[in-house]
Amino acid sequence: MRWILGYWGRVGEHCFVGERDDGCMIQLSGAYAWQRWYDAGLHSKKCTRIDLQVTWPLDGDPGQYIRDMYEVGKLAKKREGHQPELTLTDTPEGAKMLTVGSRQSTVYGRMYDKGRESRMPEYANHVRWEIEVKAEPAIDLNAHLRAGDGPGAETCAIVHNWWSQRGMTPFWDPFEGIGGIPPMKRSKTDETKIAWLATQVAPTLTTLKSHGRLVEAVRALFKDCLTEKQLEDLLLSLYQESDG
Repeated sequence: MRWILGYWGRVGEHCFVGERDDGCMIQLSGAYAWQRWYDAGLHSKKCTRIDLQVTWPLDGDPGQYIRDMYEVGKLAKKREGHQPELTLTDTPEGAKMLTVGSRQSTVYGRMYDKGRESRMPEYANHVRWEIEVKAEPAIDLNAHLRAGDGPGAETCAIVHNWWSQRGMTPFWDPFEGIGGIPPMKRSKTDETKIAWLATQVAPTLTTLKSHGRLVEAVRALFKDCLTEKQLEDLLLSLYQESDG
């Protein structure tokens, strides 16, 4: 039993299940994630992070290949006005890892020598490509994967496409017969804005209410949308529901 990200629960092999006052969290990794990722989301649409990974044997030195991809990535065309943010972890024995983007961003890429990272002989001369997807794009990606026939071919295609768009096309071919590439950036619709209010604003209002500041919060939130009479009616309704 241990604390992870504020949740208290049991750690197993490639999994963690914990809880706190506002809900629970499930983390799955490795082979167990592959086997149980779909079941884990049956009772919730909220998926805060998905890592897509493809590991492939290389006929050559992974360290040199990663160095070469770093140089290729620096020459890639700008995307949406931005040059890819590349970081290379290099050593005299060869490059260990290439990262694309910021770890704090919603989509972040890693390419690394899986043999050196794992120290497992079965991964000798293997390269791993990863995409770490968080926040709203993770929710969309989770829905996209759940709507398909399975994550295998989709994962290969999504990972291949993501790295190719940044000028570093993997040497393996993506599987065919997939249902299209999902968006990595969510378009702002009324539904997504309402979902944002539910997940981000509602918990803040609950906290402010517990501090006795609900009236001020509601007035700040709706001052440009409602008349004073409508605000008074809304506050009265909220307190009546709370008392009920």
